[in-house]
Amino acid sequence: MNGCWLKGIVCSLAAAIVSCGGGALDENPEVRVEARLLATSGMPTLEEIAPYDEALVHHEYEVERVLDGEGEPGRARVARWGVLASKEQEGPGEIGSVGTMTLVPLDGVPGLDTVRVRDDLPFEPDLPVYLDLSQSLAAADAPAQVRYDYRSDFSKRMRTYWLARDQIRLVVTGNSHTGTGVAAREFFLPENETTPVAVNMSPAGSGMDLQCLLVREYLMALPRLEWIVWGVSPRIFNGRTVPCRRHEMFIESPGYRFDREHWEELVGIEDGATEAVTVGDIREATGKGFKYWGWSPARHRDYPEVLDATSEKDILRQCRMDRFIRSEDLWAQFEETVALVTGKGVRLLLFTPPYHPLTARGVSVDVDGTGREAYEEIVERLEAMARENSLVLFEDIHNGGEHDFPHEEFANADHLAEAGAMRLTARLVEIVESHTEVD
Repeated sequence: MNGCWLKGIVCSLAAAIVSCGGGALDENPEVRVEARLLATSGMPTLEEIAPYDEALVHHEYEVERVLDGEGEPGRARVARWGVLASKEQEGPGEIGSVGTMTLVPLDGVPGLDTVRVRDDLPFEPDLPVYLDLSQSLAAADAPAQVRYDYRSDFSKRMRTYWLARDQIRLVVTGNSHTGTGVAAREFFLPENETTPVAVNMSPAGSGMDLQCLLVREYLMALPRLEWIVWGVSPRIFNGRTVPCRRHEMFIESPGYRFDREHWEELVGIEDGATEAVTVGDIREATGKGFKYWGWSPARHRDYPEVLDATSEKDILRQCRMDRFIRSEDLWAQFEETVALVTGKGVRLLLFTPPYHPLTARGVSVDVDGTGREAYEEIVERLEAMARENSLVLFEDIHNGGEHDFPHEEFANADHLAEAGAMRLTARLVEIVESHTEVD
C-alpha cells in the first residue's frame, strides 16, 4: 500500500479509509489507471448535506489505459469526496480532461454505506463503481483547537459537554435523525433557556459503536444526569453498518486521546465546585453559529413542500430493497449499555425517529434498507426491554411509516424539517415531564 503524509484533519482518501475502514484496502485490489472525465454530478455544499459533514460524489470516466493492477479499459463510475470533515472539496476538473487515478471497488470498503452520496448521473446498474484513492485532501492548516478536535462537526457538541458537564440533567443522543429532530432546548424550561441542563449529543452518521461509547464513557460520567433520550434508528442494529467509520474517526481523534490521558482530572470535579455555565458562556467558546443546546435543524429541503410525482418516485426508490443483516453482537452491545444506564438509576426514553410517511409503502421501512420483518423484531425487543425495566420507556414513533408527520414536515426522506422537529420534541418533552419526579 502506498504511504502518505498527514497534515491537519486528513491527508488523502487512502489515509482516511485506512484509518476508518480497518485495512479495507489490503482486501481490495488497487488499480492505477489513465482516465478521461465524461460526466459529473454537482458538487454539494455543506448546507445541502446538513446534518452530515461529509459526502461522496459520483462522476463518470472512460478508462483509457490500465497502468498498474488488473482491469480493463471502458466506462466506469468513480466516487470522490465532495465534502469531508466539514470542508468542501474541489471538483474533478473539466469534462474531457485526462488524468491518472488509483481506484478500488467502492462496495468493498466497509463503512461507506453510511456516507451521503450525490449522484446526478443516469442510472446504469451494470457500470462498475470505484473509489478514487488519489484525490488530494490536504488541509492547509492544523486545527486551531486540537484539544477539542474530535474529527467532525461533533467537536462543538463535545466542547459544550466539557463546559456544562456538571449541570447537565438530560442528554439527547442517537444519530442525525435525532440530531436534527430533537430540540434539546425545550426540556426543563425555564431553567434550560439560560443555563443549559439539557443538550443534544447526536453524532451524524454514527452507528451502535460510537453511540454506546458516548453513553458509557461520557454520559455516565455526568454527575447530575437524570435522563437519556435515545433516538434508536433501526439502522444501528443492521450488521451492514459495521464497522462504524465515525467510531474509528472519534477514537483516533486528538480530543479523545486527550480525554483518555487526562480522564481522572477532567471528571474529578466535585458537585457544586463550579459556577453555572450560561448560554452566553457556550456561545463565546463555540461561536455564534452553533446551537447552544446541540440542536441544528435541517433547513435545506431536498423536495418541494408540496409532494410531486418525481419526488414521490425518488423517495419510494430509496425504500425499494431490504438490506438488513441481523446482528446479535449489536444487540448485545446495546443491551449492555442500557443495563449500565439504568443500573445507575438514570431513566432512558427510547424512541424510533420518524422517516418520511411514504416509507409505509416501501419494501423497507426506511431509506437505510430495514425490512419490515426486521423492523417488527426490533420494535418487539425494545417493547420487551421497556416492560422488563421500570427505568426504560419506549415509543415507536415511526411505526413503520404509519405516523402523523406529513411530507411538508420533512426536509428529506429521513430527516424532519424544523416544524416537524419541534412537534416531535414536544411529544418527547411531555413524556419526560410526566415521568419526572417533582422534588
